[in-house]
Amino acid sequence: MNFNPREDVNPQSKRLERLFFAHPEAVELWKQHPDVILMDCTYKTNRFRMPLLNICAVTGSKKTIQIALCFLSGEKEGSYQWAMECLQELQEKMGISAPVLIVTDRETALMKALDSVFPESVHLLCTWHVNMNILANCRKHFPKDQLGETGTDVVHPMWAEFLKDWASLMDAATEAEYTLHLIQFRTHSKAATAYVEATWLKWKEKLIRYWVDSNLHFGVRVTSPIEGCHAVLKSYLKVSTGDLKGVFDRLQLFWPNQHRNIHDAAAQEQNKIKHRLNKPYFHLVQGLVYDKALILILRECVKLYKAKEEASSREQRPATRADLGLCICTIKASMGIPCFHTIFDRLTGNGHILPEDIHPFWWYKRPEQGTTSEIAVQTAGVVLNPAVVRGKGRPKGAKGRKSKSHGTTCMSPASTSFTDI
Repeated sequence: MNFNPREDVNPQSKRLERLFFAHPEAVELWKQHPDVILMDCTYKTNRFRMPLLNICAVTGSKKTIQIALCFLSGEKEGSYQWAMECLQELQEKMGISAPVLIVTDRETALMKALDSVFPESVHLLCTWHVNMNILANCRKHFPKDQLGETGTDVVHPMWAEFLKDWASLMDAATEAEYTLHLIQFRTHSKAATAYVEATWLKWKEKLIRYWVDSNLHFGVRVTSPIEGCHAVLKSYLKVSTGDLKGVFDRLQLFWPNQHRNIHDAAAQEQNKIKHRLNKPYFHLVQGLVYDKALILILRECVKLYKAKEEASSREQRPATRADLGLCICTIKASMGIPCFHTIFDRLTGNGHILPEDIHPFWWYKRPEQGTTSEIAVQTAGVVLNPAVVRGKGRPKGAKGRKSKSHGTTCMSPASTSFTDI
């Protein structure tokens, strides 16, 4: 079995400094789900204290695929650059599409390597790590929590307002809104706001909703899934003092289990259609895309219903496309899902959501490169379910049915005595 290994040895000391490897079945899964990559280092996996860079892909059901691992001699830019070049070489060798999105924490050496090797990919910072760092570094600049009447701690109002304004700043939907929220945010502790601006807002394009939603991210804005993967990996390693060969041998038990779980989860989802997703306008995409995509579209359908109701009550007539207003939706650009304006066009046209309306990230099986995900649909060619057949009812003489000729109830075979035969 070829694990696509690549090593880097110091020419003077002859010591191994870096080792990159990937499971072949994981690479095949990556080929089907190449759009999103998560990266993070984990520690205490080997007796040489080498950080282990974990590289994961994400499926349309938000399952994590551990696709490659790389032992590094240190978290320096050179080491990360080498690891990213190995990943890119594997991607090109296997004919895998370049990632649309890469999510990491604020590891500047890794960020520089990503900008060098994957300049076309969108890079976002994990919002969970950002918020945890702000909690850890800003709390000291505000008064301590107060003791409430019940004897429990009550968050100090100044700290609560700071966190509220930070959340509003992160959620700014326009640049003007961001500017207004930033002015409000600067009214808090100078030390706290100075830390946030110098450390995090310099990367506002990787954090703030206005800039983030202008690129595809499919709702993946944290590296939390990879943290879970770290925990599972270590449960298989059992000890943190083994050599690299021992780590590799133990992980060979992990990979097949991971791949089986991913395949089984997808198969079960395809096999059982959820009741709330069994809609006529989904019939062309059911079995093609993950349920999460259909749930997102349902939410847009709710928006459409509300917009049509408001327009109808206002104009006293059925709503038209013009009544929905100019489309400024970001869900297509950020999630790869049709907005309620597009859904209105589909439902008033052929009556179905089309496969090409949904980004291949959400597909169970990605279309081959060079082919199209479009399926020609003509309303007249759609085959409907058969009509329900009307039964003739119970035959004459069946239990509980009266005979027209005698007006008596026929005795069932079970109640007939041998003397009557």
